[in-house]
Amino acid sequence: NFANRSIYGPGWRANATMGRAIRLLLLNVGGGVPGSGDRSTQGSPAKFAFCIAENETRNPWSPLHVERGFDAETSTVTVWGGESPHNVNDHVSQSAPNLLTTIADAAATMGMNNLYLNDTEMLIVLGPEHAATIAAEGWTKPDVQQFLFEQARVPVRRAKLGGMWGMQDWPTWLHIQDEDTGIPVVRRWQDMVVMVAGGAGKHSSCVPTFGATRSVTREITDAA
Repeated sequence: NFANRSIYGPGWRANATMGRAIRLLLLNVGGGVPGSGDRSTQGSPAKFAFCIAENETRNPWSPLHVERGFDAETSTVTVWGGESPHNVNDHVSQSAPNLLTTIADAAATMGMNNLYLNDTEMLIVLGPEHAATIAAEGWTKPDVQQFLFEQARVPVRRAKLGGMWGMQDWPTWLHIQDEDTGIPVVRRWQDMVVMVAGGAGKHSSCVPTFGATRSVTREITDAA
């Protein structure tokens, strides 16, 4: 769940308790308790929920909540059913295409859920320095989304080696009989959800989907 405010700004108390609230629901409503009731093969931070704040002050584009129809001053939270973040380490690339190619490669792997559950979303969390490198060349956020949609793909010939081959429900426009066809990790470029978060350092991250779900953004109010 990703809040659009600074963690010490308005709404931070509500943001800090969001993960606890979700965990209580998992325990008491979903029955996800340690032992026989917990059916996870392996645990991860994503299983328990984690909360980050979007870095609006260093975001060269509109923040996520504004894109989703909220006023800039409205405090919101976005709940995302995702895996643990996948680190993207690139301290070398000095151009938008080179940097985004690195990110696209990290976002297209055979073992993640997006490869076969691709009617969902992929979250790209750009570090501020990576975002600045990309925006300095005049790239808009839709430019970034479209580039990643085209480049973050797994060739059919590689997917056939594993990648849940045979369990996919891919769009009909994919020519999977051609082994050079690239399988996208989402079905539409708009489903490459891009936000800016973090501080100094040339790192970003990809957060693949946990399942066939979509994120939801809602307004929150300050705790009393």
